[in-house]
Amino acid sequence: MNLKKAKELFKLAHKNLTPKQVKDTHKAEHWLEKHGVEAKRTKSGFEFSEERMNFSSYLYECYVFDRYLDFLLEYDMKLDVIQPDQPTQASWGDIKKGFDQAKDPASRKTHAKEGRKGRKSKLLGAEGSNPKIAKESESVPEFATKGLSLSPSDESGRVNTCSCATKECRAACLNKAGRGAMSSVQKARLAKTDFMIDKPHQFMSMLHDEIDAHHRSATKKGKRAAVRLNVVSDIPYEKLHPEIFHEHPDVQFYDYTKIHGRLMNPDGSPKQLPKNYHVTLSSTGVHKESNWKHVRQHLDNGGVAAMVFAVPAGRGKKKGGDLPSHVFDKKTGKKYRVIDGDIHDHRHLDHIYNDAQAGEGLIAGLRIKGGKKMLEKAGDFAVKVPQGQTHVEVEDIH
Repeated sequence: MNLKKAKELFKLAHKNLTPKQVKDTHKAEHWLEKHGVEAKRTKSGFEFSEERMNFSSYLYECYVFDRYLDFLLEYDMKLDVIQPDQPTQASWGDIKKGFDQAKDPASRKTHAKEGRKGRKSKLLGAEGSNPKIAKESESVPEFATKGLSLSPSDESGRVNTCSCATKECRAACLNKAGRGAMSSVQKARLAKTDFMIDKPHQFMSMLHDEIDAHHRSATKKGKRAAVRLNVVSDIPYEKLHPEIFHEHPDVQFYDYTKIHGRLMNPDGSPKQLPKNYHVTLSSTGVHKESNWKHVRQHLDNGGVAAMVFAVPAGRGKKKGGDLPSHVFDKKTGKKYRVIDGDIHDHRHLDHIYNDAQAGEGLIAGLRIKGGKKMLEKAGDFAVKVPQGQTHVEVEDIH
């Protein structure tokens, strides 16, 4: 292959690639190493230098990645034949318009049928499909739980499903924990995200159908159905499609969020969420740039906040480290009780299971998962418990 032509082909092909890093790039690595070509991304496009490189740092995946790769490896390909479909950026406004088409039950039935024809798998995963909800069958036996796992943050390259994600929480995200580390699982989550973007009417119609089926199945087993719509995402379904809650009143929905505006008005007063939807505010730490101010307000409103502590998690039969008893806020002089949030994921049960007083705010303490490596990545996102103390003190930072 002529080197000049190879670079032109690569540039043209890359215009159609989305920013999701590809792991399986052995063919491309081999070809580039053989020719000693480095492709470096710049603001204006791509620059090339004649030196050995690890291509996987620059090559990204799209639906038809193999097709692009073939173009790069073919010797007689012409530029004018490279016209693949390009995944486009999406807006939540367009997605909501699609969701709105699922409001009508009659239309929804048709849309769901069409959606199932184009998909081999379901949208909702069972309890064992994700470490965040895998522990529910034993610790909360009265509920049957399923969850919706999409690609988190901006990993799809098309829409941001976690608008308030921080660098640290992205690093500590459980998206790739357990089975999530498998490329097949990541591809499945990306495919569901793309399905939501490209055919939101079918996506939402299928989701309604699967929740109905889950409810019927749980009832037959003598359990209540629970659904976590944001396993590794943070999408405000109460704004985009509140019908999902209203039309399934006997299903308990629950989620976590870093978007404090989903839970509080500008004056700090609590927002009214659907009765069957419980949302926990996730802490980003207790440092100066953290969301402690909003977490504190949510706790004062009687809510539950999840906080990750720099305490080792248990493994197998080995017990995890001790969580602090409470968090003390120096500015207000208030103490906020810490409960063990690793026992189960159903935060809507925390006040009941922990004999909380009316209006008492609770901190669901979570131990850092992933060992020392993850602790380093998490940075100040994981709150450190001072040695020799059984509580955490928050300085007057807000």
